Amino acid sequence: EIFFSDVDDDDKWYKAKLQFITIDEKSEKEKRSNVTYLVQAKSLARALRYIDEVMGKTMIDYDVVGLNETKLMDVFEHHAPNEKK
Repeated sequence: EIFFSDVDDDDKWYKAKLQFITIDEKSEKEKRSNVTYLVQAKSLARALRYIDEVMGKTMIDYDVVGLNETKLMDVFEHHAPNEKK
């Protein structure tokens, strides 16, 4: 998933690794699953703030376990056409 920014000076891309924390109802043990996101931001601190803004609106418990600047210059969103059956 990609977190795009509308702010003009957000010119860098960061790779964020999040761990979603869930509880297995049968064993009552904590289960963690890793998910990677791309985040557009000006700085590492701003990227972390954007992650918290988006994820704070969800009911999912998470930890940011990795946040690194990438060498990506730009990301283009592609919408595949709907297939007709």
